[in-house]
Parts: sequence; structure tokens; C-alpha cells
Amino acid sequence: MNKYMADYMSLHCNACGKDVFKEKGDYFMLKDEIWGEVCDNDYISPTSVLCKRCTEHFLGRELTREDYINAPCNDFLEE
Repeated sequence: MNKYMADYMSLHCNACGKDVFKEKGDYFMLKDEIWGEVCDNDYISPTSVLCKRCTEHFLGRELTREDYINAPCNDFLEE
């Protein structure tokens, strides 16, 4: 569970349906240019929510630390 989310909250990946609040690292924020690359197709819109696995699928590569913005939801990178 993400430490910023209440136990009763849920938010689902628009591609696979996974609840992104349930697993550490699945709720995150990326740099705008990286998210733009993810959304550069006919399937994902800029307002979509994606889990890490689906984000990497549409990006065509694994995410790196440099892809994330400095935000509290990305604190898992420091652990």
C-alpha cells in the first residue's frame, strides 16, 4: 500500500486494470517528456493512469530514476 493513500482508496490502470495503490512503485509521477512518449500512440491518453509494467510496455523500455519527477509519491525510489 502506498503510504500516502488510505486503505479504502483505489485507482486502476487503464490498460490492465491493476489497482496502482496496492503495490509499491505502481503509483508514480514521470517527467512530462517521458509521459509524452508513453502516450504517443492510439491507446493511451495524457489523462490515463498506468501501472509501472504497462507504462514500461508503452514506453518500450524499463523506467529509470531519471524518468521520475521529484514528488512525494516517488519516495519509493529512496528506499
